[in-house]
Amino acid sequence: MIEFGIGLLAGVLLTGVVAWLLLPRMMLEIRESPYDTVEETCDRLTETIEDKGWSNQAVRDMNASMARRGVEMDRPVRVVELCNANHAKTVLNANPEVSTMMPCAWGVYKGGDGNVYVSGMNMGLMGRMFGGTIAEVMGGTVAEDEEEMLDEALSRTAYADASPSSRASDVPRGAFQGDGAVSDASTLPDASDDASRADR
Repeated sequence: MIEFGIGLLAGVLLTGVVAWLLLPRMMLEIRESPYDTVEETCDRLTETIEDKGWSNQAVRDMNASMARRGVEMDRPVRVVELCNANHAKTVLNANPEVSTMMPCAWGVYKGGDGNVYVSGMNMGLMGRMFGGTIAEVMGGTVAEDEEEMLDEALSRTAYADASPSSRASDVPRGAFQGDGAVSDASTLPDASDDASRADR
């Protein structure tokens, strides 16, 4: 009986250690971009966000933001923000405390190997961890929408097949869009100047 208890305790501890080591990696989903630059990848993402009826609130230039504080980064990093007002309302009405995790965002950066990558939170896993409305909306609908947008944005074929009139790039960068947000944060005086944003 004692041996069984020790074995059970060891199993629980081992499971806990494995979960502790793997969870951070599981919370992030990283995809390689087929495009050569961070800027082009950001353009494709913002186009797809708008095409799918979501709002691209900003593309935050982390290099420029930190440079204003005298800090130079080794590689380009951008944060592409996206939001769906209806989904946000549903989640915030039920759980306003998760406003700290909004809006959704993708990181776009150049890796050490010279390739460009897009990183994002694993919304499906995060939703399951919270349960309730968050699981239903963020872990369900939002996760599915984000997956679809990333599949399309990071597919050269999807972009090549799109008619020129359907491309959001026909709208000048920084032009005001449906919700009054701008797609290029550099056009806003304080959009990337917020120190707390730069630390995220």
